[in-house]
Amino acid sequence: MSHVTQLEAARRAVRMQRVLGGSGAVLALCAVALSAVIAHAGKLQGTDIEHVRASAMNAATFMLLHGAVATALAMQAVIPNDRYALMLMLVGTVLFSGSVIAGALLGLSTVLAPLGGSMLMLAWAWVAINRFWR
Repeated sequence: MSHVTQLEAARRAVRMQRVLGGSGAVLALCAVALSAVIAHAGKLQGTDIEHVRASAMNAATFMLLHGAVATALAMQAVIPNDRYALMLMLVGTVLFSGSVIAGALLGLSTVLAPLGGSMLMLAWAWVAINRFWR
C-alpha cells in the first residue's frame, strides 16, 4: 500500500471515529432531554402517565448508556471491526429506544424494539470478541 493510500485510510478512520463519537454524544444528549421532559410532563390526555414515564425512562436509560459507551469506545475504534460494532450499537439503540418512546408517547407499535434489542446484544458480543481477540 502506498504512503498516500495509507494516509487516506487513516484519515477515513479518524473521520469515522468522530462520526461515531459524535453520534454517541448526540444520543446521550437526547436521553438527558427526554428524561427532563418526562420528569416534568403533566398528565397526558387519556394515558396512564406512570406507564408512559416508566417506558420513556427505560428508553432514555438505554440511550444514555449506549451513547456514552459509543462515545468512549469510538476513540479506541482503530480497526473497521470495532467501528462496525459501534454502528450496530447506535442503530440498535435508536431502534429500541425509538420504538419504546413511540409506543409510550404516541401509542404506536413497539415492533422494532425486539430488533433493536437484538442488535444491541449482538453489538455487545461483537465488542467483547474484539477485545478478547485483539
